[in-house]
Amino acid sequence: MRAPALTALAAALAVAGAPAADGAVRDVDLGGVAEGAPSDAWTHAFLPSTVRVRAGDSVRITPYGDGVAFVPGAGAVPPPLVLDASGAPVVDPVVATRTASGAPVVAGRALSAGLPGDEEPEPWAVRFPRTGTFIVRDALHPGVRLTVRVVGRRTRVPGAAELRAARRRALAGALRRQRALTRRKPVAGRVLAGPQDGPAALERFVPSRTTLRAGQTLVLEVPAGASSRHTFTFGPTLSGLEDRANGLLTGARYDPTLALPSAPGDPLVHTAAAQRELLGTGLLGVPGRARSVRMRFDEPGTFRFLCVVHPGSMRGTVTVTP
Repeated sequence: MRAPALTALAAALAVAGAPAADGAVRDVDLGGVAEGAPSDAWTHAFLPSTVRVRAGDSVRITPYGDGVAFVPGAGAVPPPLVLDASGAPVVDPVVATRTASGAPVVAGRALSAGLPGDEEPEPWAVRFPRTGTFIVRDALHPGVRLTVRVVGRRTRVPGAAELRAARRRALAGALRRQRALTRRKPVAGRVLAGPQDGPAALERFVPSRTTLRAGQTLVLEVPAGASSRHTFTFGPTLSGLEDRANGLLTGARYDPTLALPSAPGDPLVHTAAAQRELLGTGLLGVPGRARSVRMRFDEPGTFRFLCVVHPGSMRGTVTVTP
């Protein structure tokens, strides 16, 4: 997903609900890529990741992708997936529910941009009435954070042009890392979902094609410290899997057949019969859940899989020989 040009961004901000006019508004992006980045590249970061504003000013966050800006109240940020009283996987209601844009930061009160719906998410603003250092997080991508330093009304703060320059520098740094990631070699016996270096990531499997013999086992994993959620989900057709993936998150509820492991055991056992139904790891890289799983392939054949979070770009094939 590409961030729109600044002219398009300005038009979007003009129609979005603006915070109160008693202070300045500073704009920050959540996610994006530089021109010339690989087609499956993404930057998991607030851009810029640090901003200095005066007391009474607002920070307006424009999300690209599925990030959710969140200001913690008391306690930690809820993980991207929790189980409700019935055992169903959901997004915590505190994260899923949108707070009015322009609301002030108040001690002990959580603020959230809320889950994006079917439409493109709108910019969302937070007002900072008092001095201090505050943290805004991306509730769906652990480790992604914005530091807001709020200073007195007479202290100089960066203007809009300086913030745009900082954003460009951050994207340029991410671009160098994204290009380096494309040159990394796969590790035998393993498939990596979403290689990442700092905020720079690629939405791909490495390798995307793997060959092994019947009875052998693959390790399916996400990088240590990954910001994004990924799955390895096998099914009879990629188009059918993509249709299922479009229903991964309905409202604040995950489809349990996609978000949770579809079978018990370690390793998971892949067979032709399981491929005709659905066999998946569930979401990996989520706090409190495994980062990797093993899968044993018992029968020859060519089997396709994808990530239900990124079904358009993350697809792979495992070929099993006798």
